[in-house]
Amino acid sequence: MSFKNVEDRGKCARRISELLEKNSLNWCASPSVKKPEIFVRPKGDYEWDNFQNISRMSLQIKDGKISFGVSGYFPYHVRDTKKVLEDRDYKYHDKGYTNDGRPKGRWWLTKSIENFEGVVVELRDIEHIILRK
Repeated sequence: MSFKNVEDRGKCARRISELLEKNSLNWCASPSVKKPEIFVRPKGDYEWDNFQNISRMSLQIKDGKISFGVSGYFPYHVRDTKKVLEDRDYKYHDKGYTNDGRPKGRWWLTKSIENFEGVVVELRDIEHIILRK
């Protein structure tokens, strides 16, 4: 499995979208045109700005494994959900802090999953956290 070229990402994104639909989840996947990642987003018209906690969800291949990531800006937005996701084996990352103690921007939580079916499991389990507005 590879996300190295847009054709491979497109095939993988279609497979993930099929699995999400088959499992009655209102989410879809789309390939990144520029980077080796696949985005996961709600179906239909949406604005990530309407989601308090996150600005993006994506899949990447890290060390030959699928990494499912949830990310956003302003770490204080995730402080209430960070613990919940860490309890589900997500690892927290951020860009650190400025000299005056302000967060430097993007944070992300990542979790290794075994296969594309793992995307279905994760979304089913964390959807209520992601959709919090």
